[in-house]
Amino acid sequence: MKKTTQNPSLPALAGTLVALFLSILSSLAAPPDLTSGGSPGSDNRTFNLGPTGMRGWAYYVHPANTDESRQILVTQVDSGSPADGDLAVDDVILGADGTGAGGDPGYFSSDARKSLAYAIQDAEARTPATLKLLRWRNNATTTVTITLQTMGAYTATAPYSCPKSALILEQGLQYVYGNESTGRYSFGGLTHLATGDAAHLAKAQTAARALIPSTSYRNFLMRDERDDSGGLPAWDRGHKLIFLAEYYLATGDAQVLPAIEAYAVNIANNRSMFGTFGHGFADWKNGPIGGGYGTVNSAGLPCLLGVLLAKECGLTNPELDPAIAAANSFFAWYSGKGGIPYGDHEPYLAYETNGKSGLGAVYFGLQAGREEEGRFFAQMATAAFNEREWGHTGSWFNYL
Repeated sequence: MKKTTQNPSLPALAGTLVALFLSILSSLAAPPDLTSGGSPGSDNRTFNLGPTGMRGWAYYVHPANTDESRQILVTQVDSGSPADGDLAVDDVILGADGTGAGGDPGYFSSDARKSLAYAIQDAEARTPATLKLLRWRNNATTTVTITLQTMGAYTATAPYSCPKSALILEQGLQYVYGNESTGRYSFGGLTHLATGDAAHLAKAQTAARALIPSTSYRNFLMRDERDDSGGLPAWDRGHKLIFLAEYYLATGDAQVLPAIEAYAVNIANNRSMFGTFGHGFADWKNGPIGGGYGTVNSAGLPCLLGVLLAKECGLTNPELDPAIAAANSFFAWYSGKGGIPYGDHEPYLAYETNGKSGLGAVYFGLQAGREEEGRFFAQMATAAFNEREWGHTGSWFNYL
């Protein structure tokens, strides 16, 4: 009879894993007490504190999970904002109340950032919209009151059929339109377009027609040769194409069709052999990604979505279908396996990073016969409720 022996490495491995697990648990220190000398240390991520005019730091567990926070360190106060004059940098907010009840607000007993948001919501529903904050400064704790704008309460169907949601949207659009530096990646133009309101459609038209290339630049984009213009063309042209195509599909403004064609053909001609893109384009036609950098799917997926939308606009240029076919083979491989990664490597063990699951859902959802992939990435994006805020290029597509 063959003698069997236990692999002596297994108990040792199990012990190592247990020790590692206990080490990780012990390393998860309690949130620092900011009123007793504690500090964020090298952790410098801050959060917008809504209409107060402040930004602040709250203890969080990656990615952006502030469940254990009970204090908010004020890191910025905008001049002329509701908090200006009552709050200052290095103050610590320990509690908040917007109900109008008498007395001081209690200390935060759950997620400080969410609790502040709920208090703001309560205050905005009242006239006057007063918000009480329990403020710690120089070892003294006092209650200060700031006044917000009365916005009303959210309806049960918010953001639909909700006057408060409509007011927030309108004020946001006015800000975007009045500040040329806002609306990165054409989101401002897309938002104007999404309202369906005639005044905002006129503003979307202005933004779209400003993107129509000159004749010489259009000829450059349409040439079947490598694009050596430098910069970060994938980031720029993909988002422009999405906006132009959505604008045409909503309005039928034929003036932008030549621009849609030029950007779509340029993108399709400069894909890699796998249908992917980097910060830049391929070194040669259907070759590797150039510029000393590899695939960047956060830049490439918007490019590909733009090409699909160009086809929705009626374009039939022969360059478009091969680009989509190559990309389908690449991105479909991740379906059923995990999150679409940064580049061309193993899937991420995360539901969402930089909006790539949401982008994948829309990308495959626009194609007949790709329902399985579209469904998978839609489920991934939906399951990412606690990862929505994380993304090293910003969380824009996570929300969209």
